[in-house]
Amino acid sequence: MKKSYLILPVLIFSLFLSGCTTTNTQNKEADSAINITTNKDSSSVPLPSQEDIVRTFINLISEKRIPEAVAMMDVTDEAQKQGWGVQLNSFESISLSKIENNGADAYKVTLKVKMKPESVNAPIPYYGFDNSDNIRWIGLRKGVDNLWKITGFATSPINLEENNTDSNAGEDNEICKKYTKEFVSSSTGKEIVRTKPFSMSGTISCSYFLSDNSFIIVVQDELSVEKQKQGLEYLGRILKTTPKIKRENIVVYQEDNNINSILLIINPNKFIRVDRSSLKALNNEEIIDFAVKVEEKM
Repeated sequence: MKKSYLILPVLIFSLFLSGCTTTNTQNKEADSAINITTNKDSSSVPLPSQEDIVRTFINLISEKRIPEAVAMMDVTDEAQKQGWGVQLNSFESISLSKIENNGADAYKVTLKVKMKPESVNAPIPYYGFDNSDNIRWIGLRKGVDNLWKITGFATSPINLEENNTDSNAGEDNEICKKYTKEFVSSSTGKEIVRTKPFSMSGTISCSYFLSDNSFIIVVQDELSVEKQKQGLEYLGRILKTTPKIKRENIVVYQEDNNINSILLIINPNKFIRVDRSSLKALNNEEIIDFAVKVEEKM
């Protein structure tokens, strides 16, 4: 099999994407297609097929319902959500001309696309799309919550097992070495049971686990701060600052007024991001205090 190259968005970063249960109301048009469970007792209505999921995903992009399209994707990191938000918003128009099952939970699609002129400035001009018919492969992966998620666009058949593999897993990177688990533990007052490094495409991160499902993360990204702001705005985030941090910073709030992440700006194209899996890992006050400690060590 030819090696697959997934066209990733430039903006890559960690926040769990929470699934929702299927609803019988028709007020939220995308929910009935997005939230798929395998509980046969939950509804007598047939569940949408994988092909339906792909069609809904493309339709949401076409209708400029970008946050809903991102919510269908297999991304757990906030930066990845932001990056996909920017990329999916770069389509001036997109429509599905043809769809074929390619096996292994993947679909070969023909997309008729017109890109926004400004997307020529993307790291890959126009994100690799032509203003005409484009053949792509779209994969689906079922998560631990039994929800089908879109894995992204690929230029060749997708090997889901290969795409599932963490790069550099098990090897300490410079973030894990600089911000050790002992440092994170003493800075937060939380016991860190293990760490997990990750490195890919200019992004270096280290996750500090309090338990299997609860963690704190420190990410270093060499990305445009301005484009980060754009991605956050696409996701409906509220951007503020805190005087507790001396350097330029962005405190990202969700609609529920909880902090999503904190960016510590190094220069216009580089920053450190502090994040966590949930409020159980760090509450709003604790994540700000931890970001202060990280800044002091920068």
